[in-house]
Formats: sequence, C-alpha cells, structure tokens
Amino acid sequence: MLCLNRVLYPALVVAGLAAAGCAGSGQTVPSGAQEVSSGNREVSYTVPQDGKIYLRDDVDKRTAYSAEVRKNQVVRFDPKQNAVLIDGAVAAQQIPGAWHQHTLFFEPSAQAAGNSPDVIKVPVKVQVTQPSEGQ
Repeated sequence: MLCLNRVLYPALVVAGLAAAGCAGSGQTVPSGAQEVSSGNREVSYTVPQDGKIYLRDDVDKRTAYSAEVRKNQVVRFDPKQNAVLIDGAVAAQQIPGAWHQHTLFFEPSAQAAGNSPDVIKVPVKVQVTQPSEGQ
C-alpha cells in the first residue's frame, strides 16, 4: 500500500496541474513582456489591451501561470485563495509556491500593438488633373 501511494499520489498531482489550464506550464516569460506588478502578497493588473499575462514565481524562477487576456480584464493572483482570478472568476487554482514572491508580466498581442501580419498598409498617391479646354 505504501508503495502504491508513492506512485499514485505524484500521478494525481501531475493530473491536477494539467487540469488547471496553463498553471505550472514551465514556459519562460518572453523578453518582450513588461513587468507590471510584483509582491509576496496579492498582485493584480488591469490589462490595457489584448495580449498575454504571465505569473512568474520569483523564488523558483519559473512561470506558474499564463493566459490570453482581453482589454480591461483584471488579473489577480491571491495567495490566500491560492488562485489566479480573471475578472473575479477563478482561472487557475493550486499555484505551487503560493506564498513566494510573484511577478505579473504583460505582453500585448501583435494585433493590439498594431503589428498585425494580416494587414498591410500601402500609401496611396492620388493625382488630380484639370481637364483641358477641348474636352
């Protein structure tokens, strides 16, 4: 029974982290992301435009959570609830190292930043001519 607990418990923990969305994703924060809030208590940020939010555990040096967000959404990490909330709704729970120092980073989406790959801006030159007298 003891041996089964050693095998089964870690598998359940991993399954729980996978079910939490992007919690514990292990990805790094992109260099283009801007630090927007940090602390060892609650951290929050109101998103100014569409993009992606990253919650980094500063002690373990890893990304604890990341998600796509929309303009004016409020992202909050509450260590008392051990949860990330977006507009007050739980987005992820059981964030490892909840009482560690955490930093929120924000990276605007390419479209929000005006760098949409689907849009090409082409300058247009308009030439106006006067009709000649015989026409």
